[in-house]
Amino acid sequence: WVWRPRKALSSITPRKDEDHASQLARLELAVEEVRHDLESLALRFRESYSQDSVAIFDIYLHLLNDPSYIKPIRNKVSKEHWTAVSAVKLISDRLIEQFKGMKDPYLQERSTDVKDIA
Repeated sequence: WVWRPRKALSSITPRKDEDHASQLARLELAVEEVRHDLESLALRFRESYSQDSVAIFDIYLHLLNDPSYIKPIRNKVSKEHWTAVSAVKLISDRLIEQFKGMKDPYLQERSTDVKDIA
């Protein structure tokens, strides 16, 4: 696993791109890279830490595989012609705000998970 710096969501200015096919390909590649990174980290941490300590990777993988998260991102790219990065930002920001607005502190904390995976 190699850490690669990513842009903070707050630094992304959403923009559109008419080449939605290449943007969808970019999105799929990014999702696969993140999935691979998470699975690699989970394996490495499972060897050294307790199951509770590595549960965050399962949460991240669950979110990354959740159609209710990924499908709207794909739709933003294919139907509304946002760039892949912009679509991730737009959907993630909306989801983060939804979690932050919940009354349950546990669910409010899930906003951090969405931000991390984005």
